[in-house]
Amino acid sequence: MMLIGKECTIADSTINNLLGLKGRILDETKNMIKIEVNNKRINVPKRCVNIIVNGNLIYGKDILRRPVDRVYKR
Repeated sequence: MMLIGKECTIADSTINNLLGLKGRILDETKNMIKIEVNNKRINVPKRCVNIIVNGNLIYGKDILRRPVDRVYKR
C-alpha cells in the first residue's frame, strides 16, 4: 500500500503528544513517516504509532521497512 500523499490520523502512540494528529503523509523511510500537520512537518517513528489511512488501521511495526520492500513481502 502506498501511503505517500494520503490523509492519516495517529490512532495510538507511545509518544503522548502525537496521539490524535491528523495530516497528510509527505514521505516515508524505513523507520519514519513525515506528516504535514497545519503547515508543519513532523517526523513520526513508525515503531511508536498506529495510524488510520482510508479507514484502515495500520500498525507501525508492520510497515517497518522501505516502501519498495513491502511490495515483495508475502
